[in-house]
Amino acid sequence: MIKDNNSFIQDNEVDFAEIIKLLWREKILIFFVCLIFGVAGYVYNKQLPKVYKTEIKIRYAHSSFFEPFRQYIIVDTFDKIENKQSIEKPFNDEFNRNFLSLDTIVEFYKQYDEIEEFKSYIKNNNIDIREYFNDSIEKVIDKKNNTHNIFSLTFLKPLPAQKFLTDYVIFTKEITEKVYEKHIQLILKNSLDNLNENLEIANEIELENPFLKSAVDTKRNEANGDMAIFNEPDSIFYLGKIVLSLKIKHLEQAISRTQGLNFDYNPILEGASTPYIISKSAKFYIAISFVIGFFISILIIFVKIIFKNNK
Repeated sequence: MIKDNNSFIQDNEVDFAEIIKLLWREKILIFFVCLIFGVAGYVYNKQLPKVYKTEIKIRYAHSSFFEPFRQYIIVDTFDKIENKQSIEKPFNDEFNRNFLSLDTIVEFYKQYDEIEEFKSYIKNNNIDIREYFNDSIEKVIDKKNNTHNIFSLTFLKPLPAQKFLTDYVIFTKEITEKVYEKHIQLILKNSLDNLNENLEIANEIELENPFLKSAVDTKRNEANGDMAIFNEPDSIFYLGKIVLSLKIKHLEQAISRTQGLNFDYNPILEGASTPYIISKSAKFYIAISFVIGFFISILIIFVKIIFKNNK
């Protein structure tokens, strides 16, 4: 039994040695096939456009810009560090949505006048601008799945990406301010309409001053010598004409402050980085082509052997 095993191993060694000899005899064929595929891989790489990437770090709006509107906005996010609701989050979330939106970047491209050479390149090559910028901007996520307010732009030359991305951030901030202006104005105007309706009711019932109701049993408190506690009723018109008129005045002033809303801050924390190539190098395609060429040459050799044995 041991003898048979040794014989089997020896046969395998002979077969393997024969294969090596066969490959060595066909080394010229293998060399030229690999060379042809390697050259093809190099030529293919040269025809591919080089893909680049640049990154920029964003500074988000601070909550101080939104404090005048805090009492009118419902916020469902709590900032544990500041120990209060994150009133700035809706604006910053809207900025993110706009910045990553294909519609926003296409709109910016159309009105941006400082990339005439790039626009000529797009026109002359019949490139669909939506396809060019599709998924080109994304939020950078590190290995620990964390984000650091960093966005990247993937592009092909001749786009002047650093300036384009920098100005695109400014454009997105302006777009977001306009969206937020309409949003906050709608909230304030709805509140103003509600106050005006309640003012009409207060005028109808001739209620000048706030009407108070007791929160506890007043007679029992007075009998015990305690002070009665009063609260305002739930209906807003019980505030009376004087208070309602003041609230309407302050709300109208808040609405006027939203006209041409502009938060005075620089949304760029770190400028766009120097572009770097992310496409595969020529060495990669040459190496892959050599491997494919080697296996193709092996296949050719075995086909030759089959035809030779069939003769």
